[in-house]
Amino acid sequence: MKNDIITISNAARYLHVHINTLRNWIKNKKIKVIRTPGGHFRIPKYELIKLMKKYNFPISEDLVSNKYNIILIDDDEKILKLYKRFFTKFENYSLFTFSNGFDALLKIVDLNPQLILLDIFLPKMDGFEFAKKIKENNILKNIKIIAISNVKTIQEKVMLAGIDDFYFKGEDLSTLERKMKRLIGKGDKNEFRNRISSA
Repeated sequence: MKNDIITISNAARYLHVHINTLRNWIKNKKIKVIRTPGGHFRIPKYELIKLMKKYNFPISEDLVSNKYNIILIDDDEKILKLYKRFFTKFENYSLFTFSNGFDALLKIVDLNPQLILLDIFLPKMDGFEFAKKIKENNILKNIKIIAISNVKTIQEKVMLAGIDDFYFKGEDLSTLERKMKRLIGKGDKNEFRNRISSA
């Protein structure tokens, strides 16, 4: 997926070059990079693959993995366990769970999620504040977000906040599945590989 981003150290590993060599390539603009809010370099996956194809580097199988990374943020341990069981049926979705938004923000760049399932009523930082931080960040703003809540009446407020969809916790999980597939695709095994072959 084109919003995947890779750390400099991981990119050097894929290229089989020293990290200082890669830093020189970045300095000489041989490859496009982005900066995190903390000032660290990250390389979009599709830019790394373009470089590897241009210079005939072997492309690692795990670099073109078709898996979609999904983050779930909920402070209810029962919900976390329920969703972990639910996600075992999906071969092409990897689920990462957090009980609060602060911990998720610390890991979000490295996890490169395509979708966030976000409980709205969280301690310390609620879902609206978390979503605002995501949508206002140039690196993270394209990540899709589904708000999840057991309060139906907040749905309009959720949509006005720029969140992509809303899931009521009382609904069947098949409804959530449909919403996920609408936003990030069905996780077809060849979808990502087909995208990079035409890059």
